[in-house]
Amino acid sequence: GKSHSKTPAKGKVAKYNGVPLPADASQRRRMRNKLSAQVHRKRKEDALNTAKEGAEGCDVVISKLKVQLNDTRAKITSLQSIMDAIRLEFGDQAVPQIFQQVGLPVLPRSVTSDSDNNISSFSTSSDEESLGEKAHIGAV
Repeated sequence: GKSHSKTPAKGKVAKYNGVPLPADASQRRRMRNKLSAQVHRKRKEDALNTAKEGAEGCDVVISKLKVQLNDTRAKITSLQSIMDAIRLEFGDQAVPQIFQQVGLPVLPRSVTSDSDNNISSFSTSSDEESLGEKAHIGAV
């Protein structure tokens, strides 16, 4: 443990964290300060390494989610193309009728696509752009 006595008892050597301290009080104080600073730097380094590992773990999760998001967007685009082809071949009411027959909720047309202008109503902006817009809106 820490020894705070001015001078150690006869025959005993003052120690700080298991390290023998000099007999002179000012040298002892400097040595304790040096040892304490080493412990502080080690704790700080350990905390930084733990934070870096946590950030790397988050990066892995983010990468996996981006792949999943891109796959989902590709599926949505494919399904929109199929639904547009059905509409062209069988008319605007064909898709809602198919949905009804298989027990799916009939979505409003604006949610699926706008085939008149061939523009998807789903946002094609990146996630970063969306976050930036939300941050900007929140700052106003």
